[in-house]
Amino acid sequence: MLRRLRSSVGLDDLEVWRDYYIEVSEGVSEHTIQRLSGILANPVVERCLYGAPLPPGAIQIMHRNGVVDNESDSIVQALCPRGGEKPRRQRSPQPTSPARPNSNRAIRSQLFNPNTDVLLTTEPALVTLRPQGRHTSAQRFDLRRLDPSALAELGMANGRHLSRAQMEHILHVQEVTGVPWVTDVLLEALDGPDGAIIAPTPRGGHTATS
Repeated sequence: MLRRLRSSVGLDDLEVWRDYYIEVSEGVSEHTIQRLSGILANPVVERCLYGAPLPPGAIQIMHRNGVVDNESDSIVQALCPRGGEKPRRQRSPQPTSPARPNSNRAIRSQLFNPNTDVLLTTEPALVTLRPQGRHTSAQRFDLRRLDPSALAELGMANGRHLSRAQMEHILHVQEVTGVPWVTDVLLEALDGPDGAIIAPTPRGGHTATS
């Protein structure tokens, strides 16, 4: 996997690991640190460090405040035995440590989604891990009413990176399924690093296209 990732970003010396930021209601004991290490890392093939700062020259990709981390709930549950010290939140960014002058550009283009992530080169000063943000209603778009230029503009709006071809494919999905509109939530969910979009086929199955 690492070999394939190195090839995709053009950095043959790329190193990748995971950081876990865990907020607890009380102080963390040595026993708790050992227990957490056993849960978050496989001692056979992995090494777990506690309190290690971001190394010089490393690049860290972290979820923005308010973005739901799909791993968060399961990790918090695993870290909270009955009667134990209870973490309130955790965040698990993906740091990378390349040693090339163009590494920032390569990682930003291949591994970074500006809609959901922030890219850091220094250790973040985290006051709390509680999500920060406000609720807003989803925007609705009837893609059938947009001309090709407006469709392409919508694909690039608000930091999205959906190409005209991808937007035309989403329009096709709307037409095939007969839904009256699509939301900005759907567009942002489809705006991934690999550009894959799942669309229904005439037989009722699904096919992935780029």
